[in-house]
Amino acid sequence: MTKRWPVAFFLMKRVAFLALVVLLSGALPGWSVAGPASLLLRVVGSDGQPVSKATVRAGMQLEKPDGPEGPTWRETTAADGTVRLSGLPADEVVWLLVERKGFFPELRNVKPGHGEQREIRVRLRAGETAVGRVVDEAGRPVAGAEVALVGSPFDLWTELFPTFLRELGTRRVRTGPAGRFRVRALPEGEFELTIQHPSFVPLRGEQPVKGGRGGDLGRFVLHRGQTLRGVVADPEGQPLAGLPLWVVTDLTEQEGTPPPSAMTGPDGTFEISHLPPGTLDLYACGTGYLQRMITVRFLDEPLHLTLEPAATLRGQVLGPEGLPQAGAYVSAEPSGYVILDCGVVWWPCASDSSASTDAEGRFEIGPLASGWYGLHAKADGLQEAALEPLRAPAGEPVEGIEIRLQASEKDDDAAPDESPELLPVQGRVVGSDGVPVERAQIAAPGGQTWSLPDGSFELRLPLGEAIEIQVYKPGFAPASRTIDPADLPAGWIELRLERGTIVTGRVLGLTAAERRSGTEVHLSGEGNNRMYPLRSDGTFQIDHVAPGTWELRVLTGMRIAEATLVLEPGQAEASVDFEMAPTHTVTGKVLDALGGPIGGAEIDGSNEDGTVSIWEGSRADGSFALQLPDGRFELTIEKKGFHGVDVEIQVDGEPVEGLELRLLAETEDEP
Repeated sequence: MTKRWPVAFFLMKRVAFLALVVLLSGALPGWSVAGPASLLLRVVGSDGQPVSKATVRAGMQLEKPDGPEGPTWRETTAADGTVRLSGLPADEVVWLLVERKGFFPELRNVKPGHGEQREIRVRLRAGETAVGRVVDEAGRPVAGAEVALVGSPFDLWTELFPTFLRELGTRRVRTGPAGRFRVRALPEGEFELTIQHPSFVPLRGEQPVKGGRGGDLGRFVLHRGQTLRGVVADPEGQPLAGLPLWVVTDLTEQEGTPPPSAMTGPDGTFEISHLPPGTLDLYACGTGYLQRMITVRFLDEPLHLTLEPAATLRGQVLGPEGLPQAGAYVSAEPSGYVILDCGVVWWPCASDSSASTDAEGRFEIGPLASGWYGLHAKADGLQEAALEPLRAPAGEPVEGIEIRLQASEKDDDAAPDESPELLPVQGRVVGSDGVPVERAQIAAPGGQTWSLPDGSFELRLPLGEAIEIQVYKPGFAPASRTIDPADLPAGWIELRLERGTIVTGRVLGLTAAERRSGTEVHLSGEGNNRMYPLRSDGTFQIDHVAPGTWELRVLTGMRIAEATLVLEPGQAEASVDFEMAPTHTVTGKVLDALGGPIGGAEIDGSNEDGTVSIWEGSRADGSFALQLPDGRFELTIEKKGFHGVDVEIQVDGEPVEGLELRLLAETEDEP
C-alpha cells in the first residue's frame, strides 16, 4: 500500500534527510549517500495502446529465504497507461511486476540509479488460457479435482523474492462437472502439474507445463488405487486407539505439517485408501510410544504394527535470578553418539528430541528411546547450560529436572571481527551471439544476483582467493568461471552462455513395475548434476547440456545402466539408448523352522557388479516375487525376532520357482 504523507511532514522529513547527507559527507570524505530515486512506467498492450488499471508492484530481493521482507510499492496505471514509483532505492536492484486481468504478467528488474528520472516501457501480451480434462479409468469425468501448478515463474527460483513474486509460483484450479479445468494467463516459466481428489490416487504430470502460452494440456486419467489395512498394538498386543498415521509417497507435500492419513479405531485397526502401487512409507506417532517409520511393499494384506513404550523428560529452565525462563531451547542428545549435521530429514511426527519452554519455563521432551541423555538449554543473552547424562527409562517419565542459565560474561579481549575484504565485481552476461541476457542468475560464494536488461550485474566478492562464479538461465547451458577478483581489470568480467546440446534417448527392456516406480535419468559431470524423470513411453529429453564429457545413469530403483556422453562445442543434438537386459521371475517363500509363513521379511541383495539392487518384502503368506536379469545374486533375508540368513541364487535365462528361505527364531538354537 502506498503511503501518502501530509505535505508539511514530508518537507520536514526531506530537510532532515538532506541535513544528514551533508553532515555525513563532510564527516566521511569520499563517502556519499544516494537519495531515493523514482521510475516512470508506461504500460501498453501488444497494439501499443495504453493499458489502464494495471497493477504495478515493486520490491527487493530478500537477504535469505523466509527472511524479513523489505519495503514494497504498489500503484495502478492511469488512463494513459503511466504510473510513477517514488522513493525507490538508487543502488539496489528493484523487481517490478505488472499485472492486468486479460494479460500475461510481465516482470522487470532495474537499478533506478542516482537522481535519475527514468522511464520504462512495459508491453503486456494478451493472456491465453491453458485447458485440460480429468477422467477416471472408465473415461468418466472427475469433477472437483484440484489441479495445482507449482514452479518457477519467469524461470526464477523465487525463495529470495518478495511475496508478490513468490505467490505467482502456485496456481490452483478445480475441475468442473465435465472434468475440465482452465488456467488463465499462467506467467512465463516451468510448472509441475499435480492433480488430487479424495477418491483417487494423486497424479503428477509427466512433463512440466510451459507458462506464457495457452493450449490443450491433455487428458489426465486418475486411478482408484489400492487400500492398506492393518492394526497397531503395544508389545503386549493391546490395541492403540486414536493413533495418527501418515502415508508418505513421492507425491506427498513435504512442507508444514500435513494432516494424518488415518487414525486408528477403538480396536487399533486402520484403513487408508487410494494409494499408488509400489512401496510407501508409513509413519506412526503415538503419545507415550516411540515414533516409528516402516516401508510397506505390499498392500494386499493386513499390516501388524507394534509400537514400543517411550521415555519422556520433563522439567523447568530457570534464569540467573531463579525465575522461570520462557522461550528457552532445550535439547536431548544420546550419550555416546556423535550428532552429525547432515541436513534435515522430513518427518511428519512432532519433534521428539527438543522443545521450547512455556511461560512457566517448563518443557517436555519425548518420545525418546530408553537410554542415557545429556540435556542442553540455551536462551538469548545467557550462557548455554548442560546437565550430566541422566537415564531415561521406557514408559516411566522422568520428572522434576531443573536447568539454571547464567548471565553471559562479557569478553573484553574478544578478537575483533575479521570479515574478509570485499571487492565490487561488475560484469555482463551475454549469449554466444553477444546479445545481453536478462535475468540470468549469477551465484558465487557469499551471494547471488540477477542480470539486468542490458546483461549487467554486480557482486561483492572476497579478495585473496580464486572464486568460482556460476551462471544459470533457462534456455542456456549452465556455465561457470573461476576468477581472482584482484586480477580483473577494473573489477569487470564477461560471462558467456551457450545454448548447449539437446540430449534425447530411450530406455528399453523395462518391466511394468519399473515404469510405475518412477525411473530417473541422471546426468553428471563438470561439477554439475541434473535429474530427469523418464516418460511413460520410456523416452527422455535433457535440454541445453554444455560441451564436455558427461556420465548418464538410468536408475529404476532396482537396476542401473550407465553410459558416457561426449558433447562437442556447437553440437545441437545427441541421442543415447539404454538396453536393459531381460528379466525373469524368481518366486519362493520365507518360512520359519516349522514351515510356517513369515510375512514382512526384508529381502535385500545385489548382483556381482552392483548394477542390480534387490529390495523386496514377503507377503503375509511368506511368498515373494522378484524380477531379475541373468547372473549370480547374493540375498540377505531378515525379520525382527529371527536370525538373518544369506543365500546365493543363479538366474540363467529362465524363471526360478519354488525357493524356500527358512529363518530360525532368535530363541531357537542352530541345528
